[in-house]
Amino acid sequence: MLRLLLLVPLVMLLTPAHAAKSRETERPVTIDGMRCKLWHGFWANGKRWYVHTWCRDKKHGLLVDYNKQGVKVAAVRWKLGYRHGKFERWHANGKLAAVGRYRLAQLIGRLRGYWPNGKRRLDAHYDRDGALDGPYHTFHQSGRPHVSGGYKHGVPEGQWLEHDDGGRIVRRARLSAGALASLAPGPASAPKMAGAYGSKDFALLMAWGSGLHGYDVLRIDARGRAVMTFQRRQLRVNRGQLKGVGRGEVYIRVRAARYTFYLDRKQQRDLRQLLAREKAHAIAPRHVDANVEDGTQWHFKLRLGGTTRRVYCSNQFPPALRRISQYLRGKVLEPRVFEKLLAIKAASNAARDLKL
Repeated sequence: MLRLLLLVPLVMLLTPAHAAKSRETERPVTIDGMRCKLWHGFWANGKRWYVHTWCRDKKHGLLVDYNKQGVKVAAVRWKLGYRHGKFERWHANGKLAAVGRYRLAQLIGRLRGYWPNGKRRLDAHYDRDGALDGPYHTFHQSGRPHVSGGYKHGVPEGQWLEHDDGGRIVRRARLSAGALASLAPGPASAPKMAGAYGSKDFALLMAWGSGLHGYDVLRIDARGRAVMTFQRRQLRVNRGQLKGVGRGEVYIRVRAARYTFYLDRKQQRDLRQLLAREKAHAIAPRHVDANVEDGTQWHFKLRLGGTTRRVYCSNQFPPALRRISQYLRGKVLEPRVFEKLLAIKAASNAARDLKL
C-alpha cells in the first residue's frame, strides 16, 4: 500500500494536469454585407495555426493556414463554400510553392508552381471551364525543362517532349485531334526467358477499384506494350447542361482516360522475374472478406502458354499479389508522368475493360 501511495505523486509529476493543447478564438465580423465569424486557431506551442472566416456556416473570404513553426503555408479565397479567387501556397521553408486562381472550385487562368529551392516547377493555363488549354511546361528542380507540350480544351495536342536534367530528349510524342499519332521510344522485342514466363503469348491485366465506382486497369502484352485506363475526376460548374444539378452548382465529373507506353527489354524481364518469384500463376483465384460491403476490389489476370490465371480480391489481398501491385504502381506506372499527361478520353465499359 505504501508503495502505491509513493507512486501516485510520481505519476502526477510525469503527466501534468494542464498539458499544452491547441486552442481557438472567435469573434463576429461583417463580410460582403453578411454576419460572419472570424476564427483564430493556435497550435499547442502557441504559434498561429489558421485564420478562417465562416459566413452562413460556409467558408468565405480569405482563409490563411500556418504550419507548426508559424510559417504561412496557404492563403485561399473562398465564396460561400467554394474556392473562388486567387490562391497562394508556400513550402515549409517559406518559398512560394504555387499561385493561381479558382472560380467556383475550378482552376482558371494561369497556374504556376515552384520547387522548394525557388526554381520553376510548372507553368500551365486553364480555360473558363477548368480544362487545361494552351502551352504546358514542367521543370526539373534545376529549373531546366522537363515536359513541354500543349492542350486544347483539356485534350493534349501537337508535339510533346520529355527532357532529362541534362537537356537530352528522352521521349517524344505527337498527337492529332486527341489521338496518339506517334510515340518514341516504341515497342521493344520480348525478353528471352526459359519456362512459362518466357512464353510468347504472355499478357497481364491488373485492375484496382470497385464494381461500384469503376476500375483503373493496366494491361501489358508480350512485347511490353502497356495501356493504362483510369478514372479521371474533375470539378465542374453546371452551366445548364446537366439535369438534376442546379445551375451554377459544382459537381464531380468522372471520365475514363487512357494512355500508352512501352517497357524496354530489361523492364519486361524484371517484371516477368518478379511474377515468377511470386509464383503468380499459382495464386488462389478468390480472396473475399464477406464482412465488408463494396470497399476495394482487385482483378489480376495472367496468360502464360495458352492458360490464364484469374484472381479476384474483395477487401482481402494475398501478400504475393500485394507485392506485385506495389511493383506495378511504383516501378511501372509512377515514372510515366509524360505518358499520363497525354491521356486521352476513352470509352469505359467494365465488362470489356476487364477482359484480357
